[in-house]
Amino acid sequence: MCFQIVELYSACRCLYYQFAVDKCGSYGRPGHGVQRRTILVGYACSYHSSAPTGYGYASPRVTAVPGAIVESERQKEVARAEETQKNPDVLDSSATSARIQDGLSSPEEPSRSLNNLDSTFDDLDESDSCDQESTVSIASSITTLEGDMVEILFSKLLHFEDLRFLWPQLIVRSCTWKRSHRTIERLLRRYSQDLQTLAVNTVSNKSITDVERTLRVKASKFVRRSRNNIAHRICEAHADFLEEQWSTLGSKLKATGDDEVAGSHTVPNAADESDSGDDEDESSFSFDTIGSFLFRTEPILQLQASVKAIVRSRNRESTSVWTTIWDNARLGFQNSAIGRILESKPVPDNSTRLHWQCVCGRNLYDDFVELRPGALSKLHELLCFPNLALSAPNVYRRFSRR
Repeated sequence: MCFQIVELYSACRCLYYQFAVDKCGSYGRPGHGVQRRTILVGYACSYHSSAPTGYGYASPRVTAVPGAIVESERQKEVARAEETQKNPDVLDSSATSARIQDGLSSPEEPSRSLNNLDSTFDDLDESDSCDQESTVSIASSITTLEGDMVEILFSKLLHFEDLRFLWPQLIVRSCTWKRSHRTIERLLRRYSQDLQTLAVNTVSNKSITDVERTLRVKASKFVRRSRNNIAHRICEAHADFLEEQWSTLGSKLKATGDDEVAGSHTVPNAADESDSGDDEDESSFSFDTIGSFLFRTEPILQLQASVKAIVRSRNRESTSVWTTIWDNARLGFQNSAIGRILESKPVPDNSTRLHWQCVCGRNLYDDFVELRPGALSKLHELLCFPNLALSAPNVYRRFSRR
């Protein structure tokens, strides 16, 4: 039985994170569906709430408005499952795909099209914005580039929509300070390349003047030149929150002989702060003139999608062949009759244990409390015959998992 977990914000029910499908042996076969479960987390998304405190002065909180609710019932997505099986790196995020147009560039190709994106951001509130007096602690040894402009750009990138929750996950999965800085720096470089490609694209920018086009090119080069500075600031902003995770990972990194142990803060070389080809003056613009170009176009959405893809695919530790063999052997033992007897836990009070077999052959069980007569029998029938057409919403309302 294929299984997938979807996390939604508890207040607005917008998508927070959609995990990859836990595949079984029949994944992708005709008629085999994917069972989804919805978990409510946090409070509200960036669109329906203000920016978190501690990074600056945000606008007043707006009333949370319920968004689109993702159904938690089992859904048959055979066509999508086959596509994901062929390409496991496909970004499986309904929220991202709904906002990104078909012409959005892939992580390997700069953006080249811009169709009706302005309407996508018309209703976007400014609750995630921070002013120029942001109080984030920054290492004094970093060379500041155009002062306030770098600070504003850093604050915007730090709090942009889902990026505020993805940055700490990306840093934790990078395992080392140096690796996380390098990953963010490369993402920002791709972001600047997408901005420059969009700025010089005359097909998509027929309505803008030559002066506006020149400002956009300068802004894209400014982002490229400031990428190391901003990457370091993003890592520094999450250092306190990730102290516990760094300490748990430090012993593992020392065992592997990694010189850059988690938690060691290395300031980037000032010589790497700018590219040799970006020596021209690019400070002759303000954020008010290019803010919409930086944060209301395709490139910023592609940056967010790229970070999501990395968070989904990156593992903290590489799995060896012997580990895979051991996991398969342990699974076979747990699936046997002896394993079920030795490893099964006692049934809790007032609970009923259901046993069923997945289509892949794995024996499973779980404990439930029946709130309505006949609900467990229907649930057992649904689990044993996942392709049988049943009214899943009614079944889920009649039992409570313990």
